[in-house]
This record gives sequence, C-alpha cells and structure tokens, in this order.
Amino acid sequence: MNYGYATSGGIYMLMPIEERMKKTKHILKISGIKTAPYWFGLFTADYMLFLLPTLFFSLFVGFSGIKIFG
Repeated sequence: MNYGYATSGGIYMLMPIEERMKKTKHILKISGIKTAPYWFGLFTADYMLFLLPTLFFSLFVGFSGIKIFG
C-alpha cells in the first residue's frame, strides 16, 4: 500500500502543471468565472480518486482479516 501511494503521488501534480502551461487561471478570469469553484471541483475529483481505492482496500482488509493492515 505504501508503494502504491509513493508511486501515484505524482499524478496529483499533473493538473497544476498543465494549468500553468495552458494558463487556465487566466482564461477563467477573462471569462468571468471565479477560480474557487474550479479548484473545489478539482479537489473533490482528486479526493474521490483517492477515496474509492482506499475504501475498497479497507473493505478487502476487513473482510479478509489480514492482521498486518488491521
């Protein structure tokens, strides 16, 4: 599990780097859209991408009775 978290941490950096390259924040300001809902939506999506595998792993550990993760 630690290996999975260590190797997938870079995925969460892809979006801010891409936004900086494409100047998404500037485009949102020009269009009249506030950045707070945009960032909240990204946070929610990233949290769900984190939460679902963690939840499934926790259920797997709970049902299988693996004591090392308990």
